[in-house]
Amino acid sequence: MEKKEIPEKLLELFIQAGKIPPVRWFAGMVSNNRVIRTKDEVVDAVAKGVVKGYSEKRLDAAVAARTAKAYQLVHFRAQIKSLKKKILDAPLEGHPERLHRQRRLLKHFQSKISELSALKNPLEIIEYLSSYYADDMAAEFDPAFFLLFKQLSYRFFPNLARSLRISEARPGLAEEIKGLTEKAPVIFLPNHLSNADHIPICLALSAFGLPQPKIAAGDNLFRGVSALALPRLNAYRIRREYIGEGGFFREIKWFQNPVYRKVHTEYLKYGWNHNEPLMFYPEGTRSRDGRIGKPKLGIMADIFAYARENGRSVYLVPVSLAYTIVPEDKDIEASRTGKNISHKDLLSQLASLDKQYKAYSRSEIDVRFGAPVELTSEKQSRGKLAEELMAMVAAGVVITPTYRLAAAICKYKDGPGGSSVFAVSAIRDIFAGIGGETEKLVKDEEIDGALNDALGIFAMRGFIALQGESCEILDEPLLRQYANRIAAKLK
Repeated sequence: MEKKEIPEKLLELFIQAGKIPPVRWFAGMVSNNRVIRTKDEVVDAVAKGVVKGYSEKRLDAAVAARTAKAYQLVHFRAQIKSLKKKILDAPLEGHPERLHRQRRLLKHFQSKISELSALKNPLEIIEYLSSYYADDMAAEFDPAFFLLFKQLSYRFFPNLARSLRISEARPGLAEEIKGLTEKAPVIFLPNHLSNADHIPICLALSAFGLPQPKIAAGDNLFRGVSALALPRLNAYRIRREYIGEGGFFREIKWFQNPVYRKVHTEYLKYGWNHNEPLMFYPEGTRSRDGRIGKPKLGIMADIFAYARENGRSVYLVPVSLAYTIVPEDKDIEASRTGKNISHKDLLSQLASLDKQYKAYSRSEIDVRFGAPVELTSEKQSRGKLAEELMAMVAAGVVITPTYRLAAAICKYKDGPGGSSVFAVSAIRDIFAGIGGETEKLVKDEEIDGALNDALGIFAMRGFIALQGESCEILDEPLLRQYANRIAAKLK
């Protein structure tokens, strides 16, 4: 085992330790999450809620059951085909545990095909699929595991933890948000830079004494040891991929399955009925050019419908995230040429990021909480509100030295007489002035310290080359990616 890896067996040990009554009692006492429901309880309630809704609309139920059944059978067959190929191609001296797991999964999907194919009654089909989807989707928050994992993070990712900087838009805001979580649904809305974003935000919430929210996480993150850790850190699985491998079904995504979509909505409603906070990324995916993206309105539509139908207020909290060194910055740039960047395990990404932050000792990860916005049943335009919230997220992004330097270099190069080779002194004043009157740097020692730090990081990352007082741009697209991180804020 390498020094910075979290072994799967250690996580399994933590899971077992969390089941010991004294450990569970202590973790429950110190947890910021006051009411915790079991996964079985949640799955049962969600499935019953979906069936109840369809039982009142028999025609809709018939159409939904037929569509969902067809889609799900296609998915099961695609999984079986993929697993058979993996088993057939597995080397004789390969990984016996992996092969055993694949064979077990193969039998699981084969039995599911038999069970689902035998069902004919629409409500029985919906009940079966609702339970299956809710069980696949639901988080399984374990306060004991979270407590142990948090301590483990400080041990395995010390440089990452050391770099964390937490702030609030005004004094006392964290306490205000904490009070809101006790009486209403609270939704945290961060910008999305990295697959690793969950961890610094969760650590920041914990440091402020706030409960861990239910976190919407793409299925691509549930791989390796992350599949063990994420559900117990309150992340729930959203399947966004295509249901099949080819032909017509290659164009059908999971949320086009009416029963799956209904289960997701019911799962969110169940949490909100119990004042469970939620966190999701309105952009839906990591930004590919560095700019904060336009908000997607799927979950926002569920939030608006919930407020309207239940006559309750929901509070939306902008969360602004900034990295001195953006995780996966080079991978993100490569993705613009078609490279797949969603294949890495979350915890291995954290280990890689920790190494980078060790090399750059003055780097920071900034998490800033904005003022909550109350959504009432009277508000109608979810698109307009979503855009306003993303503008608040953009305004709260901390201008890191690397963002500042990238913006200064791009501004110089795009200006009159700009070039790829320049004297550092030529951009010093531009660097200091980034952010306008409220965030510009004034003191010489502050300017020079931040400038030298950023120059050193970019030189070591291969974005620029330094020769004495001269600087040459080596990777302009990556510099523009960093500059774009604060483009909306500066605009």
